[in-house]
Amino acid sequence: MRDVSFILLAGGHSSRMGRDKAQLCWQGKTFLQHQAEKAQALGVGEILVSGYRGGDCPWRVVPDVYPERGPLGGLHACFQRHIRCAWCSAWMCPW
Repeated sequence: MRDVSFILLAGGHSSRMGRDKAQLCWQGKTFLQHQAEKAQALGVGEILVSGYRGGDCPWRVVPDVYPERGPLGGLHACFQRHIRCAWCSAWMCPW
């Protein structure tokens, strides 16, 4: 799976929850870490985190080109210039 780019959509406002869902912890890790580590275990070639506004992130964060456009805006930003692999998998994190 080294030829697969993995996009984590993490740019939601969390307006109903009231805090950044990507930073919620479960079993000692953030939801973002759980998802990225699953991708790493599959052996993906690269991990992109779309729209993330949290703290330090060890994976490449891609800001939206067109803010407030939801998941499609995040995918657009990643596809525009950031995908390096021949294939791509995009996950909307279940948070």
